[in-house]
Amino acid sequence: MTVWQVMYAGWAMECCGTPFSVGDEVVWEVSPGATDDPEDAGVLHVATHGTGGPGTRRVAGRLRSIRVVTDGFAVQPGTGEYGRVPGERSLRAVRTCPKWFRRGPAEAGRRRDETGVLVEVETSAEASVETPMETSGG
Repeated sequence: MTVWQVMYAGWAMECCGTPFSVGDEVVWEVSPGATDDPEDAGVLHVATHGTGGPGTRRVAGRLRSIRVVTDGFAVQPGTGEYGRVPGERSLRAVRTCPKWFRRGPAEAGRRRDETGVLVEVETSAEASVETPMETSGG
């Protein structure tokens, strides 16, 4: 048995995702997270809308846990745009993934938004197809 940490982005769920619950069986195409982000190290990301790429593979298994991810954001100097603040992530356990995610109010150039869910997918040799996927350019 292997347990994978997988991030399902809130925007992808809101766009065209179908909510899932603890105990459900899933088959997802996933790709590695950013290697330069400590909060993302070792986390796979559900690849939607052709956003796979090198390292994309299929993972199949049963959902052991679902946690809503809330990240802190601050206005970045010189740009006026909000960027994620490292170390300002919190997790909240839920039984079912929400379809819609909360955006916090902006106060003094900061806000906290729900950005997706972090799930644990338990795979077994029989259930997991961990082979690289061919990706298309679109």
